[in-house]
Amino acid sequence: MIITKNTFAQVVDDEMVILNTESGEYFGLDEMGALMWQHFSQDDSIQETFDRISDIYEVESAQLQNDIFTFIQKLENVGLIQIKAI
Repeated sequence: MIITKNTFAQVVDDEMVILNTESGEYFGLDEMGALMWQHFSQDDSIQETFDRISDIYEVESAQLQNDIFTFIQKLENVGLIQIKAI
């Protein structure tokens, strides 16, 4: 997964705000979304992100996996990331 060049992210008052500079759209992430974004921006794999969030929060594995993949799909749909083939 690659964060696109047209993406700018900043923490603002306990929230992560992301700007797609190409479209001019802003996106706000809640605490969980911001945590996932931070891991992705550090080039953590999806598995590493899953493992780290599992260590922090009590959440069922299937639910967390679904949340992560849904989040990734939404980021891709709005042009903030690109999925790269392995």
